[in-house]
Amino acid sequence: MRCALLCGAFTAGALSAQTASPTAPCNGLETLTYAGEVYRTVEVGGQCWFAENLRTEHYRNGDPLRAGLRNRAWKRAKNGAVAEYVSEFDEPGSRALHGLLYNGYAVLDPRGLCPVGWRVPSDADWQAFEVAIGGSTNSADALKTPRWDGDNRSGFTATPAGLRASTTGEFVYRGQMTYWWSTTLDPRGLLFRHLAFHFNSFSRSASHLELGLSVRCLKE
Repeated sequence: MRCALLCGAFTAGALSAQTASPTAPCNGLETLTYAGEVYRTVEVGGQCWFAENLRTEHYRNGDPLRAGLRNRAWKRAKNGAVAEYVSEFDEPGSRALHGLLYNGYAVLDPRGLCPVGWRVPSDADWQAFEVAIGGSTNSADALKTPRWDGDNRSGFTATPAGLRASTTGEFVYRGQMTYWWSTTLDPRGLLFRHLAFHFNSFSRSASHLELGLSVRCLKE
């Protein structure tokens, strides 16, 4: 059963958009260009996802997100903002590898972060994804890259992108943790999913909208 849910991820790069087939992963959509950036796609459990973290600094309609905020301005922002993780230890190409970090206000803004026909996933979307990878426990290896501590057999290509803290505005946990927003609010805050180094669970938490996390786009 798991292979039926995940095998599409292994062949997501086999066909180009020009050779689309209704039976191919993501209907043959191998890559998608959005706001000048090219993203690989992957199908997991019948859902078509970006196989990379989002890197746009604009909403779907072209309006810019607030960018380049210092720590104090970041933690006080009450509208959409984006940040590039800044670390002296980052390798060249870290933006392409890890993507950018978005606060919760950007995720909930009706202008949208993802391309037309795509969306930031809801908590229900993440729950369906979780079922497809075999549950929340003993599933993280399927998502993480071999350079982290996984085998990436799902093709989801999770990298330890870190976060930008809501209380200090500082960048933390690069190389150790990764986090993805949902669009679902509960009494605790905005829900998100996360993975950690040396832990094989796919976890669910909630936080303030001032937190800066990664975003994945899901095809509607």
